[in-house]
Amino acid sequence: MLGIYAIVQISILCYNNVYEEVRKVILLNAVQDVVRNIKFDNKLDEEIFTSRLYKYARNDEKNYKKLLNIVSKLIWIKSKDVNKFFVSYIKRVYSESIALVDYKEKSHSSSSRLISLISEEGLCNNNQIIKITGLTQNIIERFDKILFIDDYIGSGETIISYIEKVWDIIKTKEIIIVTYACQKNAKDNISKKYPQINIINKITLNRYSDEFEKSEIYYIDEICNCCKDKRMKFGYNRTGAYVVLNKTAPNSDISMIWNPSIVYKGKKWIKLFDREVSLEILCKKNNSIIKNNSIILLEKYNDLKNKYSLSFKEFEFLVYSYGCYYTIDQLLDDNYFESKTEFTRFVEKLIDNEYITIKNGCIIISNNLLYNDIEKVIDSLFKENEKNKKGITHNF
Repeated sequence: MLGIYAIVQISILCYNNVYEEVRKVILLNAVQDVVRNIKFDNKLDEEIFTSRLYKYARNDEKNYKKLLNIVSKLIWIKSKDVNKFFVSYIKRVYSESIALVDYKEKSHSSSSRLISLISEEGLCNNNQIIKITGLTQNIIERFDKILFIDDYIGSGETIISYIEKVWDIIKTKEIIIVTYACQKNAKDNISKKYPQINIINKITLNRYSDEFEKSEIYYIDEICNCCKDKRMKFGYNRTGAYVVLNKTAPNSDISMIWNPSIVYKGKKWIKLFDREVSLEILCKKNNSIIKNNSIILLEKYNDLKNKYSLSFKEFEFLVYSYGCYYTIDQLLDDNYFESKTEFTRFVEKLIDNEYITIKNGCIIISNNLLYNDIEKVIDSLFKENEKNKKGITHNF
């Protein structure tokens, strides 16, 4: 017969397991409450964000409500809204005396993209588009208005630095900065430096410290102060922004949203958004890193296979589930599973072994030790990827 101590231990273990499952369901429900209030372009974006937000909330489960409340206050800026604003504005003010300055001169920059949009819409002539490095007194003479355009201005430091370079050439003209969104402190900085410049924008944004409750500000400060990149703790130049720009996070945002260098309470902080790429592209990037490091993945599996009763395929599947998002159709298209029946049996086995649970179609690694081990595997794959990139040489 079992002793009293053993019975108590088993009871505690059962209670802890039930509590753990209930806690995960509560957390996922809270995540989905946030997701429901965000308008996504498509179902895939919503599913990817749900999966990522759940992982993000697990950064600090003790304070998940506070963390999710901060996320719920993020301001989302979408390309279609930005495009609509600029097309409408240019149609309203257009004349042949207006010059559009491509001040960033990078094909992938937001400024260049918007100028291309305006050109493709037939709202300007090619001779009205001027690259800032080619801006001369002779070229500018035929124009009365100079437009600098961008989708978002954070600290204002970048656009000020470009205007400084050409100020002597353009200072006699009417200069207008047109942007969809602009931080209030950026407007103040630009107006202080160049009071004669007119700033046109759709929305003006405050710092987090002007909009959040005191307890939230304290919490944000606590986490952001753990960012190793001192320049970016509270956004570049301490901008303190909290915007989502075309499903990315500009470097003006508080670091807890996007910076990968935060270590909070001894644990690496999982970022919610990437600085450069959208969540969907980030998933594809993660997928590529995982697939291109199959030998390392096998080594990690060999280290763990005695710890968990997992086949390599199951282990690989859990790494995919954690590192990037797959729909059932994508897994079938990639020949990962031959049929939906095989997929169902595969997943049911993982559920029976209490490695995962599924809630509203979201795969959750429910075994905490396994979750932490998979997180370490992902981290090591990304470190290996970065090491390989830095180790590339061009000796021929």
